[in-house]
Amino acid sequence: MGGALTLAAASKFAHVSAAAPFYGLAPDTFDMTAITCPVQGHFAEHDDWCSPDKVESHLTKKLKAEHEVFTYKDTHHAFTNEARPEVYNAHACEAALDRTLVFFGKNLF
Repeated sequence: MGGALTLAAASKFAHVSAAAPFYGLAPDTFDMTAITCPVQGHFAEHDDWCSPDKVESHLTKKLKAEHEVFTYKDTHHAFTNEARPEVYNAHACEAALDRTLVFFGKNLF
């Protein structure tokens, strides 16, 4: 829900300065072309819900705003969730969080 909510908020509220969804896509009812802020997405290589193909067709191709999307090799949905050891990937988590902090530092301050 977090990644989808991030994109939905960015599509509905002009005052959102930057968006960084983690393995989530907004429903098709939200207009991705309405997003004007920079977007940095983080997705798993192996994810039935947010597969790389869906990320491409439902996000990357629809965004008009500045954006970059990272797909982390050998990861599954929720790869940053330490409470889910079956999918948690410390290396990918660290890389995603580091990239997000740099992205927010550039776009929020």
